[in-house]
Amino acid sequence: GIPHYPLGSTTTASSKKNEGEAAKYQAFTIGTIRFVITDLRSESIRSSEYYSGKVYSKEQKQWLFDEFSNAGKYDFVVWVTSRPWTNGEELGSDSWGGFANDRDELADHIASTIGAGPRNLLVLSGDNHMVAFDDGSNTDYSRRE
Repeated sequence: GIPHYPLGSTTTASSKKNEGEAAKYQAFTIGTIRFVITDLRSESIRSSEYYSGKVYSKEQKQWLFDEFSNAGKYDFVVWVTSRPWTNGEELGSDSWGGFANDRDELADHIASTIGAGPRNLLVLSGDNHMVAFDDGSNTDYSRRE
């Protein structure tokens, strides 16, 4: 059968009424591979000319940063993201490009943890309607030199 893993979060934002509306994100390990699955839909607010956007809550962000900080414990970390990572910055976009501040901050964290150490991250992005592979050289949005 298909393995089932308990949901990692039942955190609700102040506007959420019940667990059914809460963000669903989780991490689990199979062998020496850590799977990290984010929920980038439930808590997001798109960017506009007046607001830079928010892709996740403070709680989910901290959880994700903690997961990536611990990447050295595993042979590989597979991050499943529901938004395309590869799109360029675009105000109001549904991809990570519409949340440039969050993406830049996360890319900086990845560069300083996984990028500076184990280099064992594989990102699977959804909702892009294409197949692509990049070794990271074209999708490094960190602000490091």
